[in-house]
Amino acid sequence: MLFSAVVLILVAGSLHRPDQAGTAKPYVVSGDQLKLIVGNSVPSDGVFKLDGLQNGTAVVSSGPVRFSALAFPYLTVHQSGFTQSLTVNLFWRQREQENILHTQQLYRYGDGSLTLHLANNPDWNGEIVELGLSVEGVLKQALIVETLALEHWSIFAWAVSIWDQWWSYGGWKGTSINFISGGSYDKIQDIAPPELPMLPVVASWLGLSLGLYLLIWHLLSLKLSWHLPLVMLLMAWLLLDSRWLHELWRRTQVTQSQYSGKTQQQKWQSEQDGQWYLMAEQIKRQIPEQSARIFQVMKSQQPIDDYYRFRVRYHLLPHNVFPYLQTLPERSDIHSGDYILDLGERTQLHYDTKINLLTNTGSTSSSLQPVVLRYQSRLGRLYQYQGQYQGR
Repeated sequence: MLFSAVVLILVAGSLHRPDQAGTAKPYVVSGDQLKLIVGNSVPSDGVFKLDGLQNGTAVVSSGPVRFSALAFPYLTVHQSGFTQSLTVNLFWRQREQENILHTQQLYRYGDGSLTLHLANNPDWNGEIVELGLSVEGVLKQALIVETLALEHWSIFAWAVSIWDQWWSYGGWKGTSINFISGGSYDKIQDIAPPELPMLPVVASWLGLSLGLYLLIWHLLSLKLSWHLPLVMLLMAWLLLDSRWLHELWRRTQVTQSQYSGKTQQQKWQSEQDGQWYLMAEQIKRQIPEQSARIFQVMKSQQPIDDYYRFRVRYHLLPHNVFPYLQTLPERSDIHSGDYILDLGERTQLHYDTKINLLTNTGSTSSSLQPVVLRYQSRLGRLYQYQGQYQGR
C-alpha cells in the first residue's frame, strides 16, 4: 500500500503541477521581523509572542516585503498557541492596490506547522508588498509565531498541503457527521473545498493497492490469500474513521467552549446569528401585540442572507412573520397596525420622517403612507403602517 500511495502522489502531483512552478528559495519572514499593529506583545528572542488582544482583536504585520505571489503558492506558519477559541486570517496587499486587503483563513488548530495553499485563492497574484496575521476571539494562552515561510511548488509541499486540507477543522455546515469530505469548505461563505476530496483519493488508493496485489498474484502464480486484501480494506477504513473521529472531537470541543454552562438566551447570543437574535429581542419589546403581523423585507445579496432572514423569523415567534419579500408589500395585503421589518445594512427603502412616507427607491410606484418608525439599528428598521386597509 505504501508503493501505491507513492504512485498516487506522483501521478496526482504531476497533474496538478502549475505551469509556472519555480525553484526559488523560500521567502521567510522571521518572528522578530513581525510588527504589532493592534494588541499586546512581549519581547521574545527570535520569535513573535502575542499575549493580549485589544477588544478581542490583534493585527500583526510583516512590514514592507516584495515578491511575486505566483512564485510561492504555499505559506507555512510555524507557531504554537493556535486554539479553537481563535480565528486567524492571513492578509496581504498587492503593489498598486495597497488600499485593498485580501485575506484567507487558517482552519487548522494545534501547535506546529500550518500550511496554506494560496494558489487556490484568486486574489493571490501580482507583487505582494505586505502580509500578516489578524487574530480574533479569546486568547487563552500566548500565541507564538516563529516564522512565516513562503515556499515554491514541489511534490512534497503539494502533498503536505493536501494532507493539511483534509485534516483541517470543517466546522458546522448543516451536513451529517457521517459526510466525510475532509477539510473546511462552505458554499454559503464561499470557502473553497479541498483541492482533492479525501474519500475518492482513499478509494483510489485502496483500488490501486488491490489491483497491484492481484497483478503480483497472477504474475508469480502465488496462492491467493484474502488476509492481505482485508488488511488493506481495514487500513483504508481506519483512515476515514480517524478523520471522522477527528471532526467529531473538534466539534465537541467547539460546542463545549461555545455553549457549556450558559442559559438558553446566552446560547442564542453565542450562535452565528447572535447579533440578529439580539435585534429580534429588541424588536419584540417594541411590539405590544401578542401576535402581530410582520412583513419582512430583505434584498438578498448573497445566499447567507436568506439564512439570516429565516433565523430572524424564528427568533420573532410567536409573531406572524412573512419572510419572503424583496420589497414593500402590496397595499391590498397590509392592514392598519401591521409592521414592516426592513433587514440588512444595505436597504432599498427610504423613509421620509416629515410626511411619514416609506418608499422603495428601486420603484417609485411602491410606497406606503402613513408609516411610523418604531425601531432602528444597524441591522434593521421596524415600521408600523397606520393607513387604511385597501383590500377587498
